[in-house]
Amino acid sequence: ETSSVGVAVARVDIVSESRDFELAWRSLSSQCGNVVTAPPPTALIESDGLEKRRVEMESYHFVVVDQKELKPICRYSFHVNLGVYEKITAITSARIPININSYKEPSSDVLSLDFNSSAQYEPMVVSEHAPELVYLVATVYMNEKQNDKRNSRIYVLQYNSQSCTIEARHVFELQGNIYCLHPFDNGTVVMSRQNLIELVDLSHSLIRVLARAQVYREAMDIKTRGNLVVVADKIRSVSMFAYSLRESKFELVGHHPIPRWPTAFEILDDDHIVVTDRDHNLYVVTRHESEEVGDATDYGKPKTVVEPGEPPYLHDHGGCYLGLHVAAMSHFNLWNREVNENLLEKEIMYVAQSGAIGSLFTIANDDLYDFLSQLEARLVSAQSKPFGNFSYDLYCSQICCRRSKPAASILNGQLIETFPNLDDKEKLTIVDGLKFPNSLLEFNLNVPHVTGAQPATPALVDTLIECLTKSI
Repeated sequence: ETSSVGVAVARVDIVSESRDFELAWRSLSSQCGNVVTAPPPTALIESDGLEKRRVEMESYHFVVVDQKELKPICRYSFHVNLGVYEKITAITSARIPININSYKEPSSDVLSLDFNSSAQYEPMVVSEHAPELVYLVATVYMNEKQNDKRNSRIYVLQYNSQSCTIEARHVFELQGNIYCLHPFDNGTVVMSRQNLIELVDLSHSLIRVLARAQVYREAMDIKTRGNLVVVADKIRSVSMFAYSLRESKFELVGHHPIPRWPTAFEILDDDHIVVTDRDHNLYVVTRHESEEVGDATDYGKPKTVVEPGEPPYLHDHGGCYLGLHVAAMSHFNLWNREVNENLLEKEIMYVAQSGAIGSLFTIANDDLYDFLSQLEARLVSAQSKPFGNFSYDLYCSQICCRRSKPAASILNGQLIETFPNLDDKEKLTIVDGLKFPNSLLEFNLNVPHVTGAQPATPALVDTLIECLTKSI
């Protein structure tokens, strides 16, 4: 909702044999007035035989926070026992057409991990019930000395803004760990479980699997766009699937052949994906139409031709060294800015583990990209050792598999924005001989319209950068 947001939090409690709790310290989850506790598992997991009568245990909670005052309203506490606790692994919000009658009986069947590539699944149907906003929280039972097959749950939680309480509409039990949940179409949800991605319907008492596919390793993140589902796994970088409504199945339409260990990604359009990896690179991959792998031979094992029957590869389109470990990335406008869509589009926000926040934009005008590329190159050459003893090309080059690759197709916006702060002499030196495209004069730059390109002046470049920074 617009007034509240749901967050997953963890804290450390002191637990005794009588299952009494004692806070180790005050936290966000301990300040909630209305508290609901999750029921114990269907097959109760025994404790690991700890002899200690008082132990420190992790406890996980779902907390609803008021977005205006940033105060906790209520919480839902998950199961914790001596030696066993329920850990949150994934969380999302979705609009699901809930059938109240179908949720009356608790779920008794456990969804297994058995995979059959030739299995036939139920088609997606449009429910007659109105969709309701719910929170989906996936958990797993943590117990080092016992491996229970019923070790995962999906909670369907709904927040009542009038009574300020959380209600568990239903609880599903599954095998395997759930790593990610993401809303799809018509109230369905895409989830990753072990090395499977599954399209499921959670509007009934039993999980209805609509489609299922295997990935190389555990899928750590999922993003969707239309019928496309992009998955980032632990090692194999990113893979793209397309859901076929007619055949009720996922089809692998592309995968990246280079193991890049992705940390975050976002879909730009149907053909391009922006990815960050653990080597602090930022790069763009695109769907490859021909049989040639392209630049996949730049790293790792040489391979130049797609084998018969294999899906098309996703190949590198461009990238650079970002120097940050990006933890999350999403289409988002943090300050509700008005962006000139003739110049910039597709804003993507990213958050690094260091706390840094940045924005990525797609440059919609080819002439603008060419002009800013020339301006960036002149700013680099005009500065005296701006990156220590490293050249700019080496500093921005991507690092992968103990090799480097030159940066391409990504501009350094921070460097370009330093132009207005230079003195007049430096500005004249940089713009000397630089041509300003005529097509950029149409974007309210308050300069006379002339035929063809005209010489760039410091005032003209300052006006252009000011126009871009207002959008950014």
